[in-house]
Amino acid sequence: MISGLLSSLRFLAEDIFRLYVAEDVDNHWRFVALHLVCTFLISIAYIPAMIYLQYDIGTGMCVAFVFCHIGLLLGVKQKISLTALTNYYCLMALSGFTLVAATSGGISSPQIAWFLAIKVGAFWFGGRRMGYFWSGMVFMVIFLLTAMNLNGYWVGYHFPEENKFLFSSNIHIGVLFYYVVVIQVYENEKQRSFEELKDSAEKQTKFFRIVAHDLKNPLAVILGNLEMLLRRKAEYSSAIQKRLGKIGTHSQSMLSTIDHLLSLDKLSESIKKATSKVVNASKIVDEAVYKNISHAEIKNIQINAEIPEEALVFGDERIIEQIIDNLLSNAVKFSPENTSIHLDMNFDTPKKVVVKIQDQGLGMSEDDIRRFFKGGGVSNKPIGNETSTGVGREAILENIAALGGKLELESDGPGKGSCFTVTLARSDS
Repeated sequence: MISGLLSSLRFLAEDIFRLYVAEDVDNHWRFVALHLVCTFLISIAYIPAMIYLQYDIGTGMCVAFVFCHIGLLLGVKQKISLTALTNYYCLMALSGFTLVAATSGGISSPQIAWFLAIKVGAFWFGGRRMGYFWSGMVFMVIFLLTAMNLNGYWVGYHFPEENKFLFSSNIHIGVLFYYVVVIQVYENEKQRSFEELKDSAEKQTKFFRIVAHDLKNPLAVILGNLEMLLRRKAEYSSAIQKRLGKIGTHSQSMLSTIDHLLSLDKLSESIKKATSKVVNASKIVDEAVYKNISHAEIKNIQINAEIPEEALVFGDERIIEQIIDNLLSNAVKFSPENTSIHLDMNFDTPKKVVVKIQDQGLGMSEDDIRRFFKGGGVSNKPIGNETSTGVGREAILENIAALGGKLELESDGPGKGSCFTVTLARSDS
């Protein structure tokens, strides 16, 4: 009989071990299994200690715990409901600990620590709702046991009183082992989950980059050929000119969206590599303007830029370029045809360089301005069937924060255009 029980336990242990090493097993189930293995081993270790202390009730409770744990581990193997598993575990532990407290001279600090272990298990097994429920049950039992202790309602010690110190020492050792091992297991599983999420994110990012570049290259070719056709648009009928304009608008919109997504993908990397080296912001802003001219020409929008020959600032070239490019791209998207965008770069103070971008577009209400900075979407939609994902707004705010700069947004209201002001730290070196 004993050999058969040991054989069954061996097979169960092998199943639990396979559950632990299996890559396709949910981390939560893996953690539950390891938690139960820990309390299972403590229950087994307590049996000879209780026998030595001549504590028959404690011995019986530990034996019952062992068999209850076998049932729990079988439940883990079959992946029964976590709610049922949590209730079974907490009811077993609460009943056993209450019995021990009532027959070992009253409740004490190490026993309270074991009671709190029920709360830990409830939260980790069943989640917040189960954790709160069993926390309430535990505190109610502790309160009742404390009240009984204060009023002397105890049935006394069920082991020789000279063994009280050894009993207390055993309880302390078990509690210490439990919290050290379980917390370590929890940290290991948390790290494992983090590594899995990181690996998954890296794979998705790699796939995203490949797809984005595969989409971007043919769009660039389309826009390049379209630009050549638009230079000769006087030779075409008005209907063909209109169709070419729509092709250009949609193609440029798709390209801008892809560029914005790629810039967000690189954003965290750029922020980590952002430096405070001195760069010529004039050159960076000029390149951003040139980059958006073809998009503006499709809608017959004039970009007027007043840029000094040199404006040295502290920052990172890539991040500054992304900020100005996104602001100009949005100005074109939200401006109607035959309008203008004015970019003015100046030295506001001896320590600041200011870039202002004023458009004649849709403008913004006060609510839209608040939502822009708080992460909500604005009510305006791009003009000319262009699309906007909100990615550019997020990239602008993240990049400004990375540089330690400042972004201001002003608008006299809907239909009256918007003015974005970027402030950067100036360098005289």
